[in-house]
Amino acid sequence: MAGFHAVSISTTTGFTNNFEYDHWSSTSNMVLILLMLIGGCAGATAGGIKAVRVLLIGKYSHREMLETLHPKAVRSIKMGNISISESVLISVLFFTIIYIIIFFAASLVLLVVESANINFDLLSSISAVATCMGGVGPGLGEVAFDFSKVTPAGKMIAFSCMYIGRMEIIPVMLLFLPELWKE
Repeated sequence: MAGFHAVSISTTTGFTNNFEYDHWSSTSNMVLILLMLIGGCAGATAGGIKAVRVLLIGKYSHREMLETLHPKAVRSIKMGNISISESVLISVLFFTIIYIIIFFAASLVLLVVESANINFDLLSSISAVATCMGGVGPGLGEVAFDFSKVTPAGKMIAFSCMYIGRMEIIPVMLLFLPELWKE
């Protein structure tokens, strides 16, 4: 059952059953939230940061540690037989950092907005934002199976997160640049 939910969440399929996965241990909940954030693979309609970006960040981190040990060494990052350019790596890092900043900011805002809701805790807020940004479906805590207990203001925050996550972050950010609107 755990494998089914992990695959369903990481592929953003949104399938659940009556098994109350939201009552699993804190470690299991953190793994599920991590899967929500990572999302699917590149080229898939799944949301999230994407597994290929996480892989590139891991390879980039490894290269930076090796360059700390051997400052004169020149190492390239490869995916298969293809060398990844520095501009692509910077774009991946930029996207991921902005994604994480929006994730934490939206989680905090949602937690504050829902502060009158006694049962709405940090886990509910974090999983609500993760599931909305990733287009996952199920969340944890108060949003385990639906958002019926979330206030209208909280639902607007969730909608904004869904929009940002579905459209990808960069196109949404471009809408707020004055240069886009100049002739």
